[in-house]
Amino acid sequence: MNGQGWLLALAASALVVMLATPVSAQQSSDEQARLHYQVAASYYEQADYESALREFQSAYRLSQRPQLFFNISLCYQQLENLDEAITYLERYLNEVTEIENRAALELRLANLRTRRDQREAQATDTTTTVTPTETRPEQPPPSTGDSTNVPAIVGFSIAGVGLIAGAIFTGLLFAEDGRVSGLPCAESRTCPESEVSSLGTYALVSDISWGVSLAGAIVGTVFLFVPTGSSASADIASLRISPVAGQVNGVMLSGAF
Repeated sequence: MNGQGWLLALAASALVVMLATPVSAQQSSDEQARLHYQVAASYYEQADYESALREFQSAYRLSQRPQLFFNISLCYQQLENLDEAITYLERYLNEVTEIENRAALELRLANLRTRRDQREAQATDTTTTVTPTETRPEQPPPSTGDSTNVPAIVGFSIAGVGLIAGAIFTGLLFAEDGRVSGLPCAESRTCPESEVSSLGTYALVSDISWGVSLAGAIVGTVFLFVPTGSSASADIASLRISPVAGQVNGVMLSGAF
């Protein structure tokens, strides 16, 4: 072989090497993409959609095949990322020319858009701030205190007890006076103390009872028209009732208003 033939053979060999290297690299990328696709399909069947998405994306980077957009869209849909699911399904329909079920996929795309719009509308409704109307706090009713007029009730109760006691002992006094008047010593007023002691006792108790009844009625009447707060009754009026025995039997009523 002369020198010119040798140069031609060397150039041909170099061309074969240059042409064969891209073909080999392309075959290697396709094999790797196929492996990623198979792994992604396995992940998808196991409902591991994040891993499946990652593997499908790796397969696309190696092969640049737009058919993988459909698989990527499915993964995004399962992950509830409707925006990305819509984007990749649109790319699949736009970049792949021959699709047997194109009508069904276009309907699927419309449904995804409807779902996304409904979700956005619900999110807007839940995040809308409603300004509440100004309301005043409910005021408790003014405290009127205890409406029961205890001092007046006590006063009238004492008056009632005194009235009953006065009536009883007055009746006993009249009966005892009648008995003493029938004694022989009554005309000469020489009856012994033992015979007339009961008469004096009945007279004293009767006078005290009538006095207590009168005092109770006065106290009840006073407090009937006087405020009866916790301190009002103590500050406005004070009353003291004391029995008096001596030359004049009765009760002494003293107080301050």
